[in-house]
Amino acid sequence: MSIALLLGPIVSLFQPGIHIGMALTMLIQGYLCGYLALEILKDEGNLQKGIAVLVGAVLATKGAAWGLGIGIVLWLLLEKDWMTAGRSMSEVVIVSEDSTQAKKAE
Repeated sequence: MSIALLLGPIVSLFQPGIHIGMALTMLIQGYLCGYLALEILKDEGNLQKGIAVLVGAVLATKGAAWGLGIGIVLWLLLEKDWMTAGRSMSEVVIVSEDSTQAKKAE
């Protein structure tokens, strides 16, 4: 006799509780993934945390492609600095120093 025949009645006994166990597993995994994601962004600002939460929510409800797309769109709209895209960082620092010196002279 095979082991599968011996374990069949035990498996069918626990089968109604499998859905509850899977739901609890997914709930705990989702909480821990969110906690870890926000812990990684501990030193960042609230904007990055908000984007991470929104991407996670879209990822959970719509799927991976939607989550990636929303993440890229939010990064382009909120994170990318379009004003200083053509300038180097030294030019940006010089421009900001000139503007603060002009304000002080007034």
